[in-house]
This record gives sequence, structure tokens and C-alpha cells, in this order.
Amino acid sequence: SIIKKIIFNLYFKKLIEIDNKKYTYRTKEYEIVVEDVKELGLFLEVEKLNVKKSDNIIKIRKKINEFIKKLGINTSQELHIGKPEMMLKN
Repeated sequence: SIIKKIIFNLYFKKLIEIDNKKYTYRTKEYEIVVEDVKELGLFLEVEKLNVKKSDNIIKIRKKINEFIKKLGINTSQELHIGKPEMMLKN
């Protein structure tokens, strides 16, 4: 791809490559992304759609967590680290 050629010509060295598959779904209120990452497992990301600046983020997070529970999905705590960092720690 053109991006790979540009990066190669800038002499960047590849640090890590992540092999994953993403599946994106939508409801009226949420966008749900299920990501299957080789060597790391499954990840779930739920984003509230149509959020306004005036919306209360704490209430939105609570609603997202309630939505996930209604789906019957057991999840770990929210991660505050990217997948590349996780791969490098393995």
C-alpha cells in the first residue's frame, strides 16, 4: 500500500504487527465493536451514539455498563492501555 511505502521511505522500523478481525454492529443508541486479536483474545468496545457536550459522561458510562450486562456478556474492567502496548508486554 502507499502508506507502507511512505513509512518505509521515512526509514521507520516496524515495531509490532497486530493480527485482528473486527465486527461492528449498531443499535439506535450504541455502536458495538467486537475485536478478535490474535495472541490477546476478544475485546468489546461500546460507544454511545449522538452524545452532546452537555451530556453527563458518568451517566453515559453507567448506561453503557447496564447495556453490556443486559447482553449477558462478562467483561473485565475497562482497559486504559492500547493493544500494541499489551502485545509488547507479552
